[in-house]
Amino acid sequence: MSEYQYYEFQAIDRPLTEEQMEELRSYSTRATITRTSFVNDYSWGSFKGDADAWMEKYFDAFLLIATKQPNRYDEAVRLLLDLRDLAQRQGRDREFSRNLNALYLDHARKPSFTNRLHKAGL
Repeated sequence: MSEYQYYEFQAIDRPLTEEQMEELRSYSTRATITRTSFVNDYSWGSFKGDADAWMEKYFDAFLLIATKQPNRYDEAVRLLLDLRDLAQRQGRDREFSRNLNALYLDHARKPSFTNRLHKAGL
């Protein structure tokens, strides 16, 4: 007997690529997958992906940054804090630090954003 499971992921900050959509499709032939979402429910069986890894790889905090709207930066920082905590729990601190450093470099011309990162301890 299985439990009912419902999964819905939304790509807020950037659309999924064709390659990413194909990768997600390999986990489920029944899911509804679009450029901005993955939705599936399971009545018989279980979700075969890793929800935390998917959030980092496919549905992360980066487009919020690309909007160049300072009010969206706060939300991006909150998501990045969650990703940092996840990385710490998984022993992937170094990988997160490398990605964060790259993020700083990519967005160095956005002092409003980088100041928020610094204030948050990132």
